[in-house]
Amino acid sequence: MVTLDDQQHNVGRRWRRLTFSNVVTRPTGAVKVRSSVTKALEQAAQLDAFVDDCLACPANNDGHSGFGCYGRVNYPLDLATEEMLLSMLPDDLTAPGAGTEFKAGWDYFGWDGSQAAEVRAASRTFFESPVAPVRQWPTGEMLTGDQVFEMLFIGQGFEWSLAKLLAISFRLIILDEEAGPLLDLAIPESEQASQVIAYLNSISFAAMNELPVLLDG
Repeated sequence: MVTLDDQQHNVGRRWRRLTFSNVVTRPTGAVKVRSSVTKALEQAAQLDAFVDDCLACPANNDGHSGFGCYGRVNYPLDLATEEMLLSMLPDDLTAPGAGTEFKAGWDYFGWDGSQAAEVRAASRTFFESPVAPVRQWPTGEMLTGDQVFEMLFIGQGFEWSLAKLLAISFRLIILDEEAGPLLDLAIPESEQASQVIAYLNSISFAAMNELPVLLDG
């Protein structure tokens, strides 16, 4: 006679033998990775010893599950969210504070957005709009959504010093020398916009606590 417990045990053994493939889309192309349920569970089990440490960590934004210092931004990025990011940048690039800090960083890092532009032209995987939004300042500078994407999302991450520059540039950290009202931000009603705001808040937290930000495309 086969009992219910026996059936469940057999199902569990078959489930653990299952294999699967993940296709990870990166700016350089798609990479296919094959694995198994057993291997994934074994890899995840190595983290169990660190759950208590993560629960007590101030970077934990999930609260109860232990590992909460991470988040995600779903693609494709919608046009309204790209326009929101452009609108957050300083209005005056010559004014002390965010304006001059952002312009100095822009000049130093040379964000040209070329890699993001290639991805945008190739497919709608990462961007909803085939045309990057543009912001132009009275002093003649122009910045595209592709450049903003490069600033925030391209690469494997950045140290806290760059996180601080980005937090200042997107008006998350207000410097003492700045004058005028705080940023009055209209957040689009989209999942991506909320996720991007959470990501920006994480950048600000990293800047204030001198922590690195890690990215996985």
